Amino acid sequence: SVVSSFSAERLLVELQSIRKQLMRESGRLRIIQVALEIVRLRLNAQTASIFLFSKDGCLHRVGLEGFDLNGIQIESEWFKEEKYSVGESFTGRAAISQDDGFGKAQLSNDLSGEQLSSLSREKYQRKLGALNCAIAVPLNGQSKTFGVLDIINKMDSSTGKPMQSSGFTDQDIHWLSALGE
Repeated sequence: SVVSSFSAERLLVELQSIRKQLMRESGRLRIIQVALEIVRLRLNAQTASIFLFSKDGCLHRVGLEGFDLNGIQIESEWFKEEKYSVGESFTGRAAISQDDGFGKAQLSNDLSGEQLSSLSREKYQRKLGALNCAIAVPLNGQSKTFGVLDIINKMDSSTGKPMQSSGFTDQDIHWLSALGE
């Protein structure tokens, strides 16, 4: 339909613009930080994180952008030991290899019912004030998943607090998944 082709065209233009913006940056850490800021602002999320596979086969957090329950920016050193095995917690489930060899996006608008690492749940609840919703999408290379992009809590733009009655949409997960490809 005309609407979906317009949306697809708009998405491609937006993704190309983001790629160009990231290509202008230098250094891995700066690229990660800029990418996380773009994602967090675009989806109006409280936090955005990138996890990459390390030699130990686990996903280690390499970047974090977001604000705590008081609206104060979270330092990148906070919970720096955060890591997950494939299949562990919400983030690790996005890296489980499917039939095509790639991970699968995860969406939850009710994290209270999700099996999360107890350490992560406790640390994030204390830091963010609430764990309401999240999206985790695999970051895919040419032949495999090399990491996960994780966002937590859709924010209410009028109150500046995490939304409790609604969360991320299918459109949010589609946009984030397209970015992760």
